[in-house]
Amino acid sequence: MIIIVVSWVIFFLKDYTKRVDASGANLLLFIAFNFAISSDLPRLGYMTFLDMLMAAVFVVTALMLILAVLLRRLVSDGKEALANRIDRYVVWFYPFAYVVGLLIVILTYN
Repeated sequence: MIIIVVSWVIFFLKDYTKRVDASGANLLLFIAFNFAISSDLPRLGYMTFLDMLMAAVFVVTALMLILAVLLRRLVSDGKEALANRIDRYVVWFYPFAYVVGLLIVILTYN
């Protein structure tokens, strides 16, 4: 949950360059966390709920990095108004999309 919350808090940074840096660091943190817990989990021939949840979190974290790069690119191309408009929507859409994604994982697993 901390990794997901950090990826949402990144949207409250005003400097898009810092967002790219923080999003990249968050993605690396997720990968390190995955390696750290992988040795403690048994190897199974099927996906568990935790496997599905980790895959979904990885995709969301990667999408946050891609969005941060896109917003930075828009600002550098002189389209700051468009970047700010996208940013306003994403800040409120992200928690909603996360809850919907979590429900999809839960319903898929059951």
